[in-house]
Amino acid sequence: MTRYTCRIATADDTPAVRQLYELVFNDTQRFTERFFSKVYRPNNTAVVECDGQVVAAGMLFFYQSWFEQKQYKSGYIYALMTHPDHRRRGCMRQVIERLEKLALQRKYEFIFLVNATDELKATYRRFGFMPVGTQGLRTIEIRSGIIRALDPWNLVYFQVANALYTKKYNGLVFTPTQMKFELQTIADEGGEAIQVCEGFKWVTILGKPTGDGVYRALLTLGDKQLLEKTLINLARQHKCSRLQFFTALPKREESTYGMVKPLTDNISLQLLRKLNIRLVMDL
Repeated sequence: MTRYTCRIATADDTPAVRQLYELVFNDTQRFTERFFSKVYRPNNTAVVECDGQVVAAGMLFFYQSWFEQKQYKSGYIYALMTHPDHRRRGCMRQVIERLEKLALQRKYEFIFLVNATDELKATYRRFGFMPVGTQGLRTIEIRSGIIRALDPWNLVYFQVANALYTKKYNGLVFTPTQMKFELQTIADEGGEAIQVCEGFKWVTILGKPTGDGVYRALLTLGDKQLLEKTLINLARQHKCSRLQFFTALPKREESTYGMVKPLTDNISLQLLRKLNIRLVMDL
C-alpha cells in the first residue's frame, strides 16, 4: 500500500520543492529564481513524501493585517502543489492541515489563500475556508482609438506603501521587502507600476498584460474616472483587446478572489469578509 507522510521541509528538500514548483506552475524562470532566492524558506514549507520523493508541498508566509484600526497576525498559504501522478490521494489535505498547525504554533489569528479557479473554491470550503472581500474583476472590451498621453509620476512605491500602511485600510500590510518583490515581478513580466496625474486628479496602477490579450490591473488607487481612462490607454499600448481590473461588488454578490479561515476567537469571519486580497505574489 502506498504511504504518504507530511512534515516540515528542510534545506535538503529545496531542490525537490523547486522542481515540483516548476512542474506545476507556469511562472517565468526569472520569477522562480528570485522567489526561491529571496522569499522561499524551508521552515515555512510543508512537504508530502512518497517512497522518499517529495510529491506535494505548500508554503506559509506571514502578513500583518489591519481591520478597523486593529492589527492582526495572519498567514498566507501559497503554492499548493501536487505531482500529477499523486493527485486525488489526500496529499493536499495533509499539506493544508500541516500548514494550519504551523500557523497555530506561530499564533496567527487567521490564514488565507487565493483560489485560482472557481472550482477550487468548493475544494477549499471543505477545509473550512470561506470567500472574502468585496471586490471582483470587471472586464471591458477594448476598441481601437487614439491613445491620449497622460502625465506619469515616479512616486509609485511611496504612494502604494502609504495606502497599504494606513490603518483605515481593511487589508494586508506589506513590508518594504514584500512590496519591492511585487513591483519587481510586475516589471519583469512586462507590466508597470505608475502614477498618473491629470489636473488635480491622480491614480496609481500596478498592472501587466497577461499574455492572452488581457491587460489586468492588480492594484489601483485614486480617481475612478481617471482610472478607467488610464487603464484603457495602457491596454491599447500593450495591444490588448480586453481590460480587467478590481472593482467593488454589490453586497449581495460574493467575491471569489480570496478565502480565509479564522484560527482564534479574536477575529470573526464577519470581520474577515472585509479583507481585500489583491497582490501577495498572485501575479
